[in-house]
Amino acid sequence: MAKSQALRIVSDSKYSINCVTDWYRNWMKNDWKTSTGSIVQNQDLIKAIRELIDARDKAGAPTMWKWVAGHATDPGNIAADRLAVAGTKMPSLD
Repeated sequence: MAKSQALRIVSDSKYSINCVTDWYRNWMKNDWKTSTGSIVQNQDLIKAIRELIDARDKAGAPTMWKWVAGHATDPGNIAADRLAVAGTKMPSLD
């Protein structure tokens, strides 16, 4: 997908969406520490995702987010859950 094309990301995790759309701002200001002083978990992933979103923003391509209820009736979420379960049953590549 081109960086100039609009993108909608659908997730059943409000936590994940908030990490990369809202909370990261304060974490950056606070040297990647939470309001309680703990180190932000998975900050490497959050930073990598933000780099991609920032590059898309710079190219004028909106990145939109949509929350859906997990384990409900959204066909995309049901398919994603099936793929995630199947992935846990695959043999290790180690």
